Amino acid sequence: MKAIVIDDFRRRGGGQMYGLTLASTLEMLGYDTSFLTNVDGLERIRDKIAFRVKYEFVENESKIMDFLKIIRLKSELSRIDTKDFSLVVNNHPNVFIKKGDLNILHGFSFLDPWLDENGELTSRIPPLAFRLLRMYKVYEGSLFVPNSRYTRAISRNLFDLLGLQVRLGDVLYPPIVSGKNDALSKKEQAVVFGRISEHKGIDKVVEIAKKSSIKIVVAGFVNRGDEELVARLRREGGRNVEIRTDLSETERERLFVESSTILSLNRKEHFGMAIAEAMGHGCVPVVPKSGGQWIDIVEEGKYGLGYDSMEDVADILMKSFSYGEEQRRRIALSVARFSPTEFRKSLERILEGFASSHT
Repeated sequence: MKAIVIDDFRRRGGGQMYGLTLASTLEMLGYDTSFLTNVDGLERIRDKIAFRVKYEFVENESKIMDFLKIIRLKSELSRIDTKDFSLVVNNHPNVFIKKGDLNILHGFSFLDPWLDENGELTSRIPPLAFRLLRMYKVYEGSLFVPNSRYTRAISRNLFDLLGLQVRLGDVLYPPIVSGKNDALSKKEQAVVFGRISEHKGIDKVVEIAKKSSIKIVVAGFVNRGDEELVARLRREGGRNVEIRTDLSETERERLFVESSTILSLNRKEHFGMAIAEAMGHGCVPVVPKSGGQWIDIVEEGKYGLGYDSMEDVADILMKSFSYGEEQRRRIALSVARFSPTEFRKSLERILEGFASSHT
C-alpha cells in the first residue's frame, strides 16, 4: 500500500511535527509513505518526496499577498495526480487545497485569522468571499479529522459558513512522548515554547516581565517574518526574560526537565503540543481558560492552572512554583492520554472506518 502526506515543511511548528509523526506511523502500519511538499532538502524526508510545489508562507505578510500565493498553489496542485496512492492525507488543507482521503484540522485553519478564542467570527466577509469564489469546494463530502475536541466543536458550524457539507471524524490527538518523571525538583522559572510569533501571543511576555521578577524562558522556532519580534523581545524583555532559538531535541528536553512551569499566552491554541510535552516532564501548565489547551489538555483545571486575564498571570505562575513532586508526577502521568501508542490506535480506527465506508 502507498500513502502520501501533504504538508508545508518550510514552516516549523507543532503542525509539521504532527505531519512527520503521522507519516512514520503510517509506515509502521504498512504504508510506503511519500510526501507532497514545498521543500526538497529536509533531511528526514529528502528521499521520500514524490512531488514538490512552490509556496512559502511569511509571518506577518499581508493577507492579500498570501491569498494570491494560495491561488497559484491551488492551480499547481490541480495538475498533480495522486491516483497511484491508496491513501492521501492532507495535513494542511487550508493552504494546500487538494482533497485528501483524510484531511487533518489543526483548529479551523480556513478562517483562523478571523476567529476569536471561542471560535466565533469577527468578520462575515471572508467566509462569504471564499464561498462565492468556491475556494474550498473541492472538499465537498470529504472526511476531516480534528486534532482536538475544541477543534471539532468549533468546526461544525464554520463549515456551513463556507458552504461545505463534510464529514467530521473522531479526534486524532497529536502524539506526545512523555518524560521519565525522574527529575521533578525544579527551578522557579516558566518556559514559553513553540513558534515564536505574535500570533501565539509571545509579545505579552514583555508585559509580564515588567510587572514581576519571574524568570521566563522563551524558546522555539523562528519562521521567516518573525525576526523583528525576537529582536524586540531581546530589547524589551529585561533581565528576567531569556530567548533561546533553534534548540535541539536534547536542549528542549533539558529545558522542560529543569523548568517549573509551561506557560501559554495564546488564547486561540487549538491543542498545544509543547504544553503536553512539557507536562510529561513534570511542568505545571498555566494556560488561558480557552482553546484546546484548556479543554483537552488541562481538562479545565484537572491537570493544571488557568487564567482569565493577563493581570492574573504573575500570581498564578507563583502558585505553580509551589507544586510538589506528587502533584507534578500526576500531571506528567496524565500525558499518557496522548502517547504515540494511543495515536496509532486512534489512527488505525479512523483508517478502518474510512476503508469500511469505501467497500
